Amino acid sequence: MICKLKCSVILILLFIISGCEPGKPIHTSDTYYNNVLISEYTTSFIDKTDSAGGTLFLASPILLDELDVHLSASPGLASWGPGLAYSRLLRFRSGYDVSSPTMATECDLCEHWEQIDLTTYMFKIRQDAYWHDIDPVSGRRVVVRDIIESFQRQMSSGHPNATLINDIHTMESVGNGNLKITIKEPNADFISNIANGFSKIVASETIENGKVNAESFAGSGPWVWSRDKAGTGHYFSANNNYYEPDLPYAERLSIQVIGDSETRLAAFLVGKIDILEPDVNQLRNINLHSDGLVTLDQMEFGSGLELSINTSTKPLDQIKVRQAIFQSMDPWMAIEDMWLGLGFVSVGIPLFDQDWILPEQDLRNYFGSRELAIDLMNDLASDSTNYVKLSVAHYSDAHLNYGEKIAQSMEDIGFTVDVNTLNIEQYEEVWHSGEYQILIGPAIPVSGTNSYLNAVLHSDGKANTSHHRDQYLDRLIEKQSKTTDLLLRKKLLGDIQRHVIDRAIKFMPVSKVSRWVYWPRVNNFTPNFAGGEYFYLSKVWVADN
Repeated sequence: MICKLKCSVILILLFIISGCEPGKPIHTSDTYYNNVLISEYTTSFIDKTDSAGGTLFLASPILLDELDVHLSASPGLASWGPGLAYSRLLRFRSGYDVSSPTMATECDLCEHWEQIDLTTYMFKIRQDAYWHDIDPVSGRRVVVRDIIESFQRQMSSGHPNATLINDIHTMESVGNGNLKITIKEPNADFISNIANGFSKIVASETIENGKVNAESFAGSGPWVWSRDKAGTGHYFSANNNYYEPDLPYAERLSIQVIGDSETRLAAFLVGKIDILEPDVNQLRNINLHSDGLVTLDQMEFGSGLELSINTSTKPLDQIKVRQAIFQSMDPWMAIEDMWLGLGFVSVGIPLFDQDWILPEQDLRNYFGSRELAIDLMNDLASDSTNYVKLSVAHYSDAHLNYGEKIAQSMEDIGFTVDVNTLNIEQYEEVWHSGEYQILIGPAIPVSGTNSYLNAVLHSDGKANTSHHRDQYLDRLIEKQSKTTDLLLRKKLLGDIQRHVIDRAIKFMPVSKVSRWVYWPRVNNFTPNFAGGEYFYLSKVWVADN
């Protein structure tokens, strides 16, 4: 009797601690985002009409040598190639009614989901999803077992996308079409990780000798892939048996492989390609108004130019020295001068929504005051050196020019700066080794908020090349990583961003804003590029080709 009483008390306490009532889920797919603003999209939208259809022509610079989405981490495969044929358990939202980029999810192969407790999720799998009518799956229904086997394969040791879902502990089929997943410990990123563009559901029958057989390449998504033509491109037709009515809106999708950027631009300008992302230099030479082109700008989390400081080397081990370096810069002026205004300043953390980025007015307190920078330098310890080595990745002339600009800003406040130019291979080696003082170059891609924070900013992170040790920051990272309250997580991530920028550890002076251009015949191009998303392509249609 005493034991039963104690057990009952313990269970009640556990429910109180976890923030839920007995039998009531912590979250459901219908209520998860109720307290989070997802604002409307700001571009014009034309609803689908009877004239919807046509062929959407795109171009990719990437020639693929691997077609197995579980064996490749290539965005060209997952989001701009044959991987478009696959569905996922969840996907990220897109459309005219969604502000993007966002990691807000919606069901794909599920009808709805519930978070039962801190580590248990239940997914109701839809009954009207079918594999493409290609041998050996031959249009059979997608079942719970398909999802379990696909996730198990993705999690296999050595597979490049295993880290997205390797916190799954158990998976089981429960009742009629329910999938129960338990994870090893609470993870605020779990829902977004299974929605990631690399977490695709692949039929086990299509795998031969450990790899997907291109002859039996079948998914369950809105596009049916036809084999590429000698590496020239990827070609799709609409899946007429797709489970969402009327999708995809276009009848065909053609993605041509064109490696040279000037050739891609030429193909676009003569109408052979419908949508293109030109580089900055090309944008300077495109007359958008006379050509009647439409433009769309898209923020991209965690992508852009990163500046990282090794806080373990002198004089950079002094916080005032690092703060002086930050104050010597004006990153917003550089964005206007060098990148046509296509960029924003951020800490560089992949975040749920653009509203979670530290506001510009907050960031400006840490930059652009030469007077304050000089004052901070005057407090330099008497035994300190003013010599600093600045390593710059030579990915483009813009990278080198920016490095020189930063060096000049630092020299203006009293530093002696040695600029060291790195090629692509050298840069990646230096980034991983941490053998630098100040490093400028493209951010190494890390998928997900927790993956980035735990690897790059936590004291014990495997990619913490700044060598910054900070117990307060560690506690913030650990707390936000497990909370199920999105509003609390947003606040904690704001505190993390302020702390990182205040300690002058690293930041992105140019977080990427991609500018897409397209012809007026293209309708409903409302992309969301977060987490390798690609479903937005199924909502595009072309009026007159």
